[in-house]
Amino acid sequence: MALPGNLETYSIEFEKDEPLEYYLLENDLISNKTKKLAAKNKIVPMNYELFENDALIFKSLQSNFLTILENSNPIVRVNFGDFPNLGIWTKKDAPFLCIEPWFGFSDTEENSGNLFEKEGIQILDTNENFKAKFNIEIL
Repeated sequence: MALPGNLETYSIEFEKDEPLEYYLLENDLISNKTKKLAAKNKIVPMNYELFENDALIFKSLQSNFLTILENSNPIVRVNFGDFPNLGIWTKKDAPFLCIEPWFGFSDTEENSGNLFEKEGIQILDTNENFKAKFNIEIL
């Protein structure tokens, strides 16, 4: 999502008041190390320092949606209730914030290299269907 102006004027409000534990990347792999994102009243102020180590990778959110706020005013809601994982990222001085509902993600340090053993992978039998959806609502 394009965010004009200064990233520090934006914040993210999660649906639920919950521990916002995210996984860290090491050598481009998802490690077992985690950090907690500081939130006040479910709101996390945005700044580029949050993304110094790349994406914030959430594997166990209770929230089904988040709202992007500009100067405390809601502007966009992303509903991702069908997805078990969420990635949030940007790059230094970039005018955007990516909110990505995920079923899978980058390899972890423990990956065997076998795609069928990869954490989060969805495996379907022949002729089996799978559906998931997310939506983005302009407020």
